[in-house]
Formats: sequence, C-alpha cells, structure tokens
Amino acid sequence: MVEPLGNPQIPPTWPGQVFGAADLTYAEAMQQYVQATQDRHIHAHTPREPQREGPTRWRQEWEGRAERHQVLQQRKQEDAQWKVAQERFRRAKWVYHQFPKAQRKQQREAWQAEQAAWKPLREQQRARKQARKQENEAWHQRNQRLKAGVADLDRDLGSDR
Repeated sequence: MVEPLGNPQIPPTWPGQVFGAADLTYAEAMQQYVQATQDRHIHAHTPREPQREGPTRWRQEWEGRAERHQVLQQRKQEDAQWKVAQERFRRAKWVYHQFPKAQRKQQREAWQAEQAAWKPLREQQRARKQARKQENEAWHQRNQRLKAGVADLDRDLGSDR
C-alpha cells in the first residue's frame, strides 16, 4: 500500500504553483519560478560511497570465468599435443607390427626406445587427468561457495531473489 509522505494538514508546495497565482503576470511568475528553481542548476558535490574492502561478487565471478577460460585454453593445447603424441605412437606401433618377424628383431631396439619414450608421456597424461578432476571439483566448489554466499547475503538483507 502506498501512503503519502508528510503531514496531511499542511498542503505540499512546489515552485510551479506561482503560475496559478492570478495577481501575477506571466513575466513576474516566471521570475519567481526561476528564483525558486535556481539551486537545481548548481551541481553540488555528492560524497561517494566508501568502497568495499574486497572485490565484489560480480568481480569474483568475472575473474573466476577469466581464469577458467585460460585453464581451458591451456587444456586444449595440452590435449592437442597429447593427440599428436598418441598418433605418432600408434603409427610407430603399426609400422613395427607390419614388419616381418626377421625385420622386427632388427627393429626391436628402436621399438623398445619408442615404448620407453611413450610410457612417461602416458603417465603424465594420466596424472594430468587426475589433476584436472581435482581442479574441476575445486572450481565447482568455489562457484557453489560464491552462490551460497549470495544466498546468505540475500537472506540477511531480506530479499527474495
């Protein structure tokens, strides 16, 4: 329900009421109106609100998205490098198995060196996947905390978003 502000016994006043006075000419009424509204054209310095101590929720979300974007771009590059290494190993394996047995014996040292080079790459990829799982979980928990903080703030302020 909307209620009028102020005292109902005292009628409200405003500068434009001078135009309703029958005893004034238009020029006199305009002069009084200009004098009454002159302070509107002077820009008073309004004090700024003090800044918050930490970044705002919006800023935290934005920075989080920017960091996540960088992480995802880096992951794309890592995945592309992994695919290249994987394809190279598969091709080397295919070539080695295409040799007849006699040639395979001759190429065995090269194949073993290829396998020895492949194993650490594969282990790195497995470790990278595990680290990614943990990073993803941390990312989601961070977002949930931010959202929970917003819900707590909304509850404290009494809003019903």
